[in-house]
Amino acid sequence: MVLDYPDVDPAGQEMDDIFKKMSDNSPNNADGGAIWSTYQFYLMEKGRNFIDAWLASGDDRLFGQKLIDIFNAHNVGFDKHAFYPVKY
Repeated sequence: MVLDYPDVDPAGQEMDDIFKKMSDNSPNNADGGAIWSTYQFYLMEKGRNFIDAWLASGDDRLFGQKLIDIFNAHNVGFDKHAFYPVKY
């Protein structure tokens, strides 16, 4: 098994591949554990960077819409009309 830990931001297809690998593998076995332990920290860092930029901008509406656009791009299915992102 080969894990591709990106040095730069991955393209859309690469992000889809990361999410697919994580959804197809349980962290409770060796292969799945390797996938999850690698990508979860990468995704957490990207999420933290997103939140930091959001807080620094002071533009809740713009970043809320960006977050909804990310969900839509990756087919995250829930009713986003009433979605209110929590601001830390």
